[in-house]
Amino acid sequence: MSISVEQYHASVNEHSLQVAVLQHVNMRGKPGVRAVAIPNAARRTPYIGRRMKDEGLLPGMPDLIIIMPAGRVAWLELKSKRGRLRPQQRGLQAWLTNIGHIYGVAKTLDEA
Repeated sequence: MSISVEQYHASVNEHSLQVAVLQHVNMRGKPGVRAVAIPNAARRTPYIGRRMKDEGLLPGMPDLIIIMPAGRVAWLELKSKRGRLRPQQRGLQAWLTNIGHIYGVAKTLDEA
């Protein structure tokens, strides 16, 4: 299911932005490029939270990983219009960029 440009602009929240970015990259992006969500923002019970942490969930991970040809990847954090990076997200942004990864923050589809 895709959303229209009007729907996107009418309610730009992080969820609708993520859906729009995924659709754009995966349906209209360059060949060999895929965007994949990192499920790090759901409410969960303490048990499920511990289990996911044991399985490698890392607080502050960006919302999307963009996989590109030649072994390249980029990371994309999506924010609502008023959203800001949390300290954990800033730390991961610094680490990823320091080791040579591409890291972006977007509040609109055009920025993404």
